[in-house]
Amino acid sequence: MRGKKANEEPTVALTVYIPISISAQVDLLLVDPMRKRTAYGKKSALVTMLLRRWVAEQSSMLVLEPGSIQVLDAAKPGHTNTTEEQGV
Repeated sequence: MRGKKANEEPTVALTVYIPISISAQVDLLLVDPMRKRTAYGKKSALVTMLLRRWVAEQSSMLVLEPGSIQVLDAAKPGHTNTTEEQGV
């Protein structure tokens, strides 16, 4: 089968503004040596991977328990703040 591979789920266009120095480094790291340009879809794959990691990290900070939501306080290891403690 030739052509573009179908995505596993629908996608959305995302425009971001980043420093040119980071963009240049990413371009160098993702270059396809045969075509001498960034391989098609590599930037999207990189951003998707980084966002999935970030979402997983943020989600792991939420601890769901019956009747309340607790958010772990990253500044104090081992300490949890319930919504009642936060005044919410």
